[in-house]
Amino acid sequence: VQSSLPDITGIKQDELLKKINELSTKYQRATNPHLRQQILVILETYRQEYRDRMVKQLENDTKNLDKIINIE
Repeated sequence: VQSSLPDITGIKQDELLKKINELSTKYQRATNPHLRQQILVILETYRQEYRDRMVKQLENDTKNLDKIINIE
């Protein structure tokens, strides 16, 4: 039986980081290999969302800098 994760794109950045920390702790404490694998899959999903947001933020920051800095 496979369950799908809820859409995490709408959660706030601080909540995303909090969830990543919680899942990391649960992963480290888990001893059951199957449970560890499930937690890891979910954890990687949250981490990827975080990375995607950071890349998007960096791109936005770069665009904003391009508007501010005018080298001629």
